[in-house]
Amino acid sequence: MVINKGNDKEMNVETNLSQHEELIEELLVPIRKALMESSTPQEMQSILLTVLNNYAHFQASYQQSVEADHQAVLRMEAPFMERAIRLMEQHYGDSEFGVEEFCQAIGMSRSLAGKRLRAELGVSVGTFIRNYRLRIAREQLLSSHRHRNITEIAYNVGFNDPKYFTRCFTRAYGVSPSALLEQFMF
Repeated sequence: MVINKGNDKEMNVETNLSQHEELIEELLVPIRKALMESSTPQEMQSILLTVLNNYAHFQASYQQSVEADHQAVLRMEAPFMERAIRLMEQHYGDSEFGVEEFCQAIGMSRSLAGKRLRAELGVSVGTFIRNYRLRIAREQLLSSHRHRNITEIAYNVGFNDPKYFTRCFTRAYGVSPSALLEQFMF
C-alpha cells in the first residue's frame, strides 16, 4: 500500500484495492480446490455454484450484521442525555437509585458515564442525580398551591435526610426551601 500523506484519496483507493485483492484471494481458494477435486464438469459446476452462493449469503449476512452494529452504536451514542434524563424521570423518587444503579441502567461503566456527563454538563454522575432531584423538588415547591411539607417533598424526590436536602437545596438555589415557599406564598 502506498501512503501519500498529501493525498488521502489516493490512500483510500490503495486501501480499497488491497481489500478487494484480499477478497478475490479468499474466493479463489475454494474455487481452486473445486478445480482440483472435481472429476466431471457437472461436479465442478455444482461445487462452484455452491461456493458462489455461500459467498453471496455470507456477504448479505455480513452487511446485515454491520448495519445492525451501526444502528446499535447510534442508539447508544446519539441520545445519551435523553436516556440519562429518562432514567432520572423514572427513578428520581427512589432513594436507593444512586450512581451505581444509574451507570448499570444506562449501560456504561462508572468512569465512562462520568466522562460523558462531564463532557455534556461538566458535572459528575452523583451531582447530576442530586441536581435533577433538586430541580424536581423546586418545581414541586413552586407548583404547590397550598403549603407543602418540605420533609415530604425531600422524601418524594429521593432524599433520605430532610436536613441534607435543605443544605443541598440552599447551596444550589441560594435560598432554603422554606424561604422559597414564603417568597412564593406572599
